[in-house]
Amino acid sequence: MKNIDQLVHQRAMTLLFAAFAFGVWQFAWIGQDFLKSTGGTLFQVAGWSTVVGALLWVVACYYFVKYSKHVKQAKACNVLNDELTQRNRAKAYMMGYVTVFSLIWLLIPATDFWDFEVKYAVRGIAAIGIIIPLVYFALLELKDESE
Repeated sequence: MKNIDQLVHQRAMTLLFAAFAFGVWQFAWIGQDFLKSTGGTLFQVAGWSTVVGALLWVVACYYFVKYSKHVKQAKACNVLNDELTQRNRAKAYMMGYVTVFSLIWLLIPATDFWDFEVKYAVRGIAAIGIIIPLVYFALLELKDESE
């Protein structure tokens, strides 16, 4: 059972790292595209942050593969997909769904009041739609693990 608890913890930490890496990569990329016309130092910082974020995402993908190997070695695929995990996954998906549609519905009237490039907002909403479920699922798993 201790091995299963370690795998649950490893899964949660891998997802948190992946969410962080994806966020750095995508939001720095959006920032770089947003600052493209200005050039200068902020553009360079955003560019290098994009590179760092992409490299962090590669590391996160390696952690996914490493985690998958640990799960297969422990023959714990079914054990790690119990009712609690399925409930947590459903809650995380719902949180992401509600967040994305809330942000879209806020974006619609915002375009009437402010003049901005909608494509940056849509890319940001898409990134948030990926990050929120990852973080929420990992936090639910860690919370359940501590109880």
